[in-house]
Amino acid sequence: MFVIITVAIDMLAFGLIIPVVPTLVQELGNISAERATLYIGGLGTTYAFMNFLFGPMLGALSDRFGRRPVLLASIATLSIDFLIMGFANSIWLLFLGRALSGISGATYSTANAYIADVTEPENRGKAFGMVGAAFGFGFIFGPVMGGILGEFDPRAPFFAAAALALLNFCYGFFVLPESLEEEHRRPFVPSRSNPFGAVKHFSKLPHVSWFLVSAGVFFLAHTVYPSTWPIHGEIRYDWSPKEIGLSLGLVGLGAAGRFKSLQEESVRGQTQVVVTRVRLAYYQLLLSQEQERLTENSLHRVRKSLEETQALHRAGLASEYDVLRLQVELANLEPNVQRARNASMQARRQIAVELDISDQESLEVTGSLAEMDLEDLTANTPANREILAFTGFQGDLGDAVQVASELRSDVRQLALNEDLRRSEMRLEQVSYLPEVTLFGNYIINAQDNGSPNFFARGDGQRAYTRLVGVRVSLPIFQGFRRDARIDQKRALVRQAEAQTEKGIDQAVAQAKGLVEATDEAHQRARGQRLAVRQAERGFEIASAQYREGLSSQLELTDSEVALRQSEFNYAQAVYDYLVARAQLDEATGRVPLVDVDAQGDRF
Repeated sequence: MFVIITVAIDMLAFGLIIPVVPTLVQELGNISAERATLYIGGLGTTYAFMNFLFGPMLGALSDRFGRRPVLLASIATLSIDFLIMGFANSIWLLFLGRALSGISGATYSTANAYIADVTEPENRGKAFGMVGAAFGFGFIFGPVMGGILGEFDPRAPFFAAAALALLNFCYGFFVLPESLEEEHRRPFVPSRSNPFGAVKHFSKLPHVSWFLVSAGVFFLAHTVYPSTWPIHGEIRYDWSPKEIGLSLGLVGLGAAGRFKSLQEESVRGQTQVVVTRVRLAYYQLLLSQEQERLTENSLHRVRKSLEETQALHRAGLASEYDVLRLQVELANLEPNVQRARNASMQARRQIAVELDISDQESLEVTGSLAEMDLEDLTANTPANREILAFTGFQGDLGDAVQVASELRSDVRQLALNEDLRRSEMRLEQVSYLPEVTLFGNYIINAQDNGSPNFFARGDGQRAYTRLVGVRVSLPIFQGFRRDARIDQKRALVRQAEAQTEKGIDQAVAQAKGLVEATDEAHQRARGQRLAVRQAERGFEIASAQYREGLSSQLELTDSEVALRQSEFNYAQAVYDYLVARAQLDEATGRVPLVDVDAQGDRF
């Protein structure tokens, strides 16, 4: 709870000062609002640079000395920082305060590490979600509180932020325990404690590096907004700190709603990926176990044939060549058995990793691909029926196309992004409309000998002024800047529409391909099941004829090989069917345990 409160207070304190920074910069520098934008941008850059520089260092220090001292020191520094900015008599003290704020605010890695230390793996996602909620809470209500306090004095929000940080420090000092045990700590290494070393390390991981680049671009764009909006509101609309704070709070609420929808869909998509990955690992383990069992059965059959051939050889009914052929066959099969066992163990380890099970030996896997009947569900064992019933999408090709275009997580995320771009364009188009402002005031002018008493009746003189009105502003011409912004937003809408259309086309194509793959695997399994029955019968006939001296040992060996291959082919066809169906569920956006239950009912 302390960590969540810390994040909330950090963002609350950060948001508190946003509405009053332009006023304070203009006051300290005795400069215009237009020139103040240069200093405000510099303040934001200072904060971000110190975050970038000290973030890895604070994380490394928490690994060396523990989470508690780093968190408490950061909160104490944050309180001192706000006091410096509150008492500042020059702009350069504001820069010093923002530098300290950037250092003390670089504790998100430590806060996340503390969460990871004290939560179980199954609850870790929920805990991180609470941290995100605390982040949003601070960003929404911080500017509102800062704007209201700024109406009294532009320095008041800084003192309020300092008081909040100090209270949180006192709370943490008495109740916050250490989460990192001594045996789990590691030494402080300067090469791993600077951002440049971290960038060098992640540059070797292409997927991670591209994610960091995209995250950097996102935060760059996100930071521009709170840095420019207050001064824009002051210049363009003549807003006070309170009005700036309220506007930021409303934007925060709107962004929170959009972000919530996008995050919910993103979490849904990631959950679908996890469920599908576990299903595929489970099917791979079944296939590996089936290959191990079938290889052992084949080994048993060859050994039995070898024993019978050796007996016939001693009786003079079989040649030494027949014995040697079976011995060679047996020698070739024995390594295959060990190989199949190793593959089975590897598949078991993989699914244990997916399920976060430390003791893989305790993992019980039921079901048999070779005994699975895809035609008649009731003819299967209970374990096989459960496997076959575990499905999300149920329908034909037309249903797959429709469901994929409507329910796929990536398609829905693209649609949400398209709606966001449309909202941005409509917001720009509003600038063509007239601005209507209602205003009113009530003024009392009093004159008296001595200090006036506005609420007393006496010989003093009073004058009353009442004014109510409506002001209408007609936007006539803005130097084509408005048209350029609308054209830019319209281009982004068209880009989002194209991305959504492309995403739908890709989803439909993938769904069609997987429906075809599922049908093909089903047909192949049907044919291979018939082949297994024929191979079993052929081996029985060849074995009986060989014992009666009516067929050669070569025919017996060929029939055994044909049986083994038929069994392998059937198990592989069933595996391919289950894999294609699992992938089809993900492609259509109807994944068991995420979107539907095991019976196909939608959650």
